[in-house]
Order: sequence, then C-alpha cells, then structure tokens
Amino acid sequence: MKRILVPLDFSRITDCTVDTAFKLARATGATVKLFHVFVPEREPVGYMAGNAYVGYFPDPGVLARERARREGMLRQLVRRPLAVGISTETMMADGAVIDGIMSESEAWKADMIVIGSHGHGALHDLLLGSISEAILHKACCPVTVVPSRLMETEKVDATETDAVSA
Repeated sequence: MKRILVPLDFSRITDCTVDTAFKLARATGATVKLFHVFVPEREPVGYMAGNAYVGYFPDPGVLARERARREGMLRQLVRRPLAVGISTETMMADGAVIDGIMSESEAWKADMIVIGSHGHGALHDLLLGSISEAILHKACCPVTVVPSRLMETEKVDATETDAVSA
C-alpha cells in the first residue's frame, strides 16, 4: 500500500479518522492525503413573502474566508504527533462530496480510503444517505470506515492511561 486518501468533513470524527490513517501509514510506509471537498452555498436561498423576496445571497468574501479557514484546518492536522515521519499531503476541492472523493481517489490512484462515519443510524441514512456508505459501494480500492463509537473507546483509553500514570 502506497497511498491512503482520507476524506474529511471536520466533524467530531475527524481526529479519530486522521489518527487511524496515520497509524496505517506508519505500518505500511504509505503516503497520506488529507482531502476536503468544500461545498459552499453559492445559490441564493430564500422565499417569497407576499410581493417581497426574503433571502440570503452568499457573500464571496465570507466564502473565501471559510475556504481559507478550512485549508488552515487541513494544515493543522498534518502537525499532529502521529504524523511525524509520515509523508502527508493536503488538498481541497470544490463540488459534490461523493463525486469529489471518487474523482480524487481515481486521479491520485489511492490504494485505500480511510473515512469516518457519523453513526447517525439507519433511518437517517435511508432518508438522507450516507457518504461513507456511498464510498464503500463506489470505490475501486479498499475502504476503512472509522466508526463514531471509536471516539468513545479512545476517550476511555486516554482516561485509563491518565489514571494509571497519576
């Protein structure tokens, strides 16, 4: 394995997902690419109230600042202690999330995708869909899904380690 693609949404599962990818990379000597698809609201959102239109038109300055903030978040993840000694890249793309992940996976020739799962449940996934599940079905390489319950396990492990060292 030479290339691990890590799609991120900066949700609460991000840290576990990134750490899992770095552990796999350390074990295999792979390069990690931290990848985020930026989906800005470019279209006006609103409604008609009588004869008046009430809505929101995205400010290009706000979108640029948000994009820069997320790029900074990607760069910050590379500075994690587990990343030391691991070849790591970052990339951000615009567009639809699933299409963006699949396109980058194919273009970069990823050997594995490591993606987090929010664990919303079957009803949520049925109604709104699950990005991790879509990637599982569409990917041409192995996919490791980091479950949200892993976060709780890692918190317990850290607490036990702190208690033992005290």
